Amino acid sequence: MLRRKRTLGILAIVILVPILAIGWWLLAPLFTSTNVDEEFPFAATASVPPDMTRDQVEKVMSGIAMVDQSANEEMLVPVDPATEVASALSTGDSGAMDSVVKSLADAAVKSMPGTMTATAKDEMTQAMAKEMMDALPEASAKAGAQPTEPVRLKSGRFRDQDRFHKGSGKATIYRLADGSQLLRLEDFKVTNGPDLRVILTRTQDPEQAGEVTGPGHLELSKLKGNMGNQNYPIPDDADVSSFNSVVIFCKPFKVIFSVAPLEGVG
Repeated sequence: MLRRKRTLGILAIVILVPILAIGWWLLAPLFTSTNVDEEFPFAATASVPPDMTRDQVEKVMSGIAMVDQSANEEMLVPVDPATEVASALSTGDSGAMDSVVKSLADAAVKSMPGTMTATAKDEMTQAMAKEMMDALPEASAKAGAQPTEPVRLKSGRFRDQDRFHKGSGKATIYRLADGSQLLRLEDFKVTNGPDLRVILTRTQDPEQAGEVTGPGHLELSKLKGNMGNQNYPIPDDADVSSFNSVVIFCKPFKVIFSVAPLEGVG
């Protein structure tokens, strides 16, 4: 009798355990909470090249985003020979003036193509130095008429493109004393990415890749670093008045990382 009860008890346990397990599986969601917090894909807006998958693009972009590359440059100040000569002239130091004129003449002769004997080179340097001395009054007037400080033409601040691609800092287009043009990024920081480019575009505050690379855009250079202070020369024939934004753009995947809408200064 005891053995029969034990057998029935074992059979009851064997039957009840699966029933209870299934019941808990069905009813547990009513008594428990599961928190799921997934990031939106980093490369959601990227164009996937034919030889890659979206998962591969995601791994590349999210991996590089964790690496910082700093580049720090001083403001570019070109040397204007006329200004340099006039500065020496204004000091009244004839020795300093002679030294400046001779160094400029010597540099000009060395830059000439072809070969010259030492005697011919010396005669050429002396003749050029004399011509420079004769032109000092005109050089002095020219230096006085030109601004010696860079002139700000347009400026703007970088903004975040989305919750993953973030940017901050200031972008300013300058005209330098020698007439050249320069884009300078200051206190700059942007999420890092593969093959980032600095692009000037006519679109004001672009949101789509096609607006960045549309008609009239100008690609200046590959980004030197994702943080720091950086200089990017602008070609002399570029009309900076036509550009309305500076864009940090991932060229292979066509993703905007940050935009600085530009406004006129003055």
